Amino acid sequence: NAVNSSVAKVTVSQLATGGLISGTKQICSGSNTVLTLGSYIGTSLQWQSATTGAFANITGATALSYTTPNLTALTRYRVLVNNGACSTFSDTAIVSVDSVSVGGTIAGSANACTGTNSTVLTLSGQRGSVVKWQYSTSSTFATVTDTAVTATSLTALNLTATTYYRAVVKNGVCTTANSSTGTVTVFTPPVGGSVSFTSGASAICSGGTAGTMTLSGYTGTILRWQSSSDSLFTSPTAIAIATATYTPTAGSVTQTTWYRAVLITGSGACTSFSTAAKLTVDPLAVGGAVNGP
Repeated sequence: NAVNSSVAKVTVSQLATGGLISGTKQICSGSNTVLTLGSYIGTSLQWQSATTGAFANITGATALSYTTPNLTALTRYRVLVNNGACSTFSDTAIVSVDSVSVGGTIAGSANACTGTNSTVLTLSGQRGSVVKWQYSTSSTFATVTDTAVTATSLTALNLTATTYYRAVVKNGVCTTANSSTGTVTVFTPPVGGSVSFTSGASAICSGGTAGTMTLSGYTGTILRWQSSSDSLFTSPTAIAIATATYTPTAGSVTQTTWYRAVLITGSGACTSFSTAAKLTVDPLAVGGAVNGP
């Protein structure tokens, strides 16, 4: 008679389905993200990662969701999905990493004279895009005003008070960073004062010795004196004297001449002129000739 053998069982598993990974896939350097697998069919999971080269299992990462470590470079992730004897991989999640924003440095800080002025500030050394520029009358930016400027340069126009500027830079998804501070220091014009003869003669003969002129009632710094052959100072001559008194060199003046002082503030950002003093120079007398019987 026929005899049956023992029974062998062949277990057939449903095909595994890898599913899709969801979660934030663009992060800033030094931060992490949570990835979650969905739409899969399987009974066990194994997360894998790779920066360059082949994927490798992540020890202990067998749950539905996985929190990455703090990343500094692009990293790829996938899940090995097992369903009995069947296995497959999920899609690959690529987590890109943006470098931290760098604000950069502003060049072009300058002095300006109140009212009508123009100063160009330029940003360099930044990482990321300029989101906006900000300005404040406080060096600590206690209160700020935003501008719509997103270029790497800004022109500060017609300021009436010292103003501080900075650029706000953002790289990818990273937090914004502020640049260094650019400063436009605003000065008021100096008071020119007046020049008068305080000793000696204000009217001389050609080649004679003139008196001493003194500047009074002024503010700011004396930059130099000027002389001119006309009261409008159409073509002034610079005199390298920076004191409040000036005496022309004896014998040097041969025609009527006007003198004034040049005053500055803010290292020359603002300039004013004093009133002018007139040195009257008469030509030398000529005796002429007597003739007749």
